[in-house]
Amino acid sequence: MLGSNRQLESTGLHTSQSTNGVVTESGSKRPQQHSHPVKTSVARLFIFLSFGLIGALVALAGVWVFAPAPEAGTDRTFTTVTAVEGVVQSQLRLDVSAIWVDVPTAENQSKGVVTGTDQNPERPKLSGDLLYSVNLRPVVVAQGNIPSFRSLSEGDEGADVALLQEFLASKGLFFGKQDGKFRSDSTAAVKLWQKSLGGPTDGQVLFGDIVYIDTLPAVITADPKLIAKGVTLSGGEMALRFRKPTPEFSIALSKKQRDSVQRGQNVEIENGGESWKAVVSEIGPGPEQSGDGAIATLKAASGESICAERCDVVGSQGHSSFRGVIKLMDSISGVILPSAALITNGAGQTQIVRDNGVVVDVKVLGSANGQTAISGLETGAIVRAPGQPKNTQGK
Repeated sequence: MLGSNRQLESTGLHTSQSTNGVVTESGSKRPQQHSHPVKTSVARLFIFLSFGLIGALVALAGVWVFAPAPEAGTDRTFTTVTAVEGVVQSQLRLDVSAIWVDVPTAENQSKGVVTGTDQNPERPKLSGDLLYSVNLRPVVVAQGNIPSFRSLSEGDEGADVALLQEFLASKGLFFGKQDGKFRSDSTAAVKLWQKSLGGPTDGQVLFGDIVYIDTLPAVITADPKLIAKGVTLSGGEMALRFRKPTPEFSIALSKKQRDSVQRGQNVEIENGGESWKAVVSEIGPGPEQSGDGAIATLKAASGESICAERCDVVGSQGHSSFRGVIKLMDSISGVILPSAALITNGAGQTQIVRDNGVVVDVKVLGSANGQTAISGLETGAIVRAPGQPKNTQGK
């Protein structure tokens, strides 16, 4: 032990027990270094939170990758509507045009210079009324179904003579036998008639003195370019026009409207406080239409005239305009729903979906303007719109 102590002393090392230091090679004490307790706790907390966040992200990614896909349609939204009793109908409000139509009806057969014209051309003509005069010789209109084709004088016979005798008798000038034979009594009647007109009284009816028209009274107008004072006529000019007894009614349609309007559809035409009933009779291109437009021609729903006894409100010149309504679809009563609430299954059956997801088969009665009339559903039912059935269907 003594040798050992001395050996230690010779090396200059000393040992001693101390709680505050450690032995160094130089024999001096070096203080022991200790970690700060607060810094250590923060570091440990940061490491813990970092690993926790990473784990949460990994877990979330796993859920997103491996979760099953949602059922088709589950993200759709819908509102609900209430089924009500009502009526659906479809109609178009358009302008209706009315015009009196004059059609060529007879030629002028008189030759010479026009010396007089009709001073009241829009007045309906009666049998015996003046149309114009040529070389001071009156040209009149009369009712008859045989056109003039020759001059008539005493000694002539035929159906045209009988027609002349009928005309003279209607004027109270002929009282003889209407047998188609031009005798002296017919000559006397012709002279009386000519005297009443203020023209030559020669007892002859020249070719062109009388223009026969099937139906009178009627508006008979002369072409103002041909029948004007001072104009020379050679005979054969299509100079006279016959106005149809009732005006024509029509509606100008755009392409979209044309696709909706069909023959046979009812039309109501407004005239002040009354309405006229009409029907679409024809649809075709009009002289003033271009592109894909069309003209719908109307006819009376009953009788011969749309305007009946009120045709006088249609102007004698040009077009008169009225408001009209075309009924594209007759009124249909039923339970009414928005058309968007209806669905169709694979078999073509129309259905609706109640608010609770139950599907009900229904029958469509008619649709117009986004509304549909159906049967097979009670009034007051709450229905999805747009329809969205659940997987389980049933009534």
